[in-house]
Amino acid sequence: RGGGSGGGDADGSGDGDEGGGGGGPVILCLSAGTAHCPQLLSATGLPVWEATASAAHLLDRGVPESAVFVESTSYDTIGNAYFARTCHTDVAGWRRLLVVTSSFHMDRTKAIFDWIFGIGISGGGGDVGGRAYEVSYLVTPDEGLSPSAVAARADREARSAKNVRDHLAPQHQTLRSVHSFLTTRHDLYTAVRLVDRACRVPGGEGDGKDADLMRSYGGKRTGSQKCKILYIGIGVVAIVWLTWVRPKNVV
Repeated sequence: RGGGSGGGDADGSGDGDEGGGGGGPVILCLSAGTAHCPQLLSATGLPVWEATASAAHLLDRGVPESAVFVESTSYDTIGNAYFARTCHTDVAGWRRLLVVTSSFHMDRTKAIFDWIFGIGISGGGGDVGGRAYEVSYLVTPDEGLSPSAVAARADREARSAKNVRDHLAPQHQTLRSVHSFLTTRHDLYTAVRLVDRACRVPGGEGDGKDADLMRSYGGKRTGSQKCKILYIGIGVVAIVWLTWVRPKNVV
């Protein structure tokens, strides 16, 4: 999609000889949605999670249903990594991961996933089963976004990546500490802040860079939303758990 992940991300695949999908790699689609646009609703009025949309794309392209999983709790990239690990990879024993996202979002993604999936190696309590995580990254083109939208995101991505590396990662070196940060300080996972966000009335779309920034997340502000609308966050489209020979374009 045009938010944190390229529209082609879900088309990626890897060759493997083990996994939860009948012997091959499995794909974990990530994210509930984005904090910056109203939630997509189905014809019955229920939320359509971003992970659900990605899973539908994969299934439509013939990926076996036993190889497709969804994580629909996370509202941003930190949540993508944290809930992917605590709800899926730690439990399922998936240790060799390929993280897929758009070029403009990759530096921040790598900073966050290196942090979250590195916990336990030096911080204790996360190296489940005696096996550390091996995390690789696959960059996809910034398709579906205008140059102005990509440029509008550049400063925000750079600031966020620096904040993760300089502050968040050094301060939170256990999963319990990350949990505390998310549930007491993060706008998208703290109860009182979620209630406040639910009752805000959004403003207009804005002009120039603000409008481009909004479009980079896949939508625009309408200025007419009621406080019934809950906003959720941005993320990486998928993690592939695999055993494979690393392609040249994977870092």
